[in-house]
Formats: sequence, C-alpha cells, structure tokens
Amino acid sequence: MSWVGWVLLLLTGTFVLFQLYIYLQSKRLVGKAAPALESGDKGGLQGSGQTLLYFYSPNCGPCRKMTPLIDELASRHDNVVSVDVSRELETARTYRVRAVPTTVLVRDGRIRKVLLGFQSVKKLKGLLSVDT
Repeated sequence: MSWVGWVLLLLTGTFVLFQLYIYLQSKRLVGKAAPALESGDKGGLQGSGQTLLYFYSPNCGPCRKMTPLIDELASRHDNVVSVDVSRELETARTYRVRAVPTTVLVRDGRIRKVLLGFQSVKKLKGLLSVDT
C-alpha cells in the first residue's frame, strides 16, 4: 500500500472514531438532570412533564429539512423548543451538543433520550406521545 492509501486509511479511521466519540458523549447525558435553558427555562424543564429540545443550525443541510417538521410540531405542542446553536452557544455547550441536528427529550427534569441526526415525523410524534 502506498503512502496515499495509508493517509486515506488514517483519515477514515479518525473520522469514524470522532463520530463514535460524539455518539458516546450524547448517550452519557441520558438520565442526568436537564440544565435550564438560557431563554428562561421554557417548557418546565425542571418541573414535571416533558419537553422536546431541537438543537439546529441554519447552515446545516439536514437541519433545513428537519426544521419545518419541528416548527409544525411546535405549532401543535407547547412543549417543543427549538434552539439555534449559532445564537445560543452556551445552551448547546450546557447540553454537550457536538453535532446538529440533535433532539433531546426531557421528562420530569431529566434527559430521557438523545437522538443525533435527522429524525422522521413519526419518530418525533412518538417521542411526544410517550407517557412513561
């Protein structure tokens, strides 16, 4: 194998390890207390009930496809909150958001689920309808 092959192999391996790191970091949040939002703790994150947090960036391709779906859900449910990571960087850091789009389900003041990447409407509605 030439040096070009080794460099490509090294870059691919580094990319895969970085993706794995992001995934594992997001899963470590499950079960922890949900930090308050910068914008005044909309949705009662520290109280009872559940909130769906959607972290996005306007420059992200998958986010541009998912944001209209989230906006539609937010118009029907008052417990859906969108967080623009380019404007609310501290909130994104508090929730350890490393990639966008990231969807976080908070129930009874605790993080219950963290989903990375584009999510379907069916999955998002399923998260909102969970009672347990």
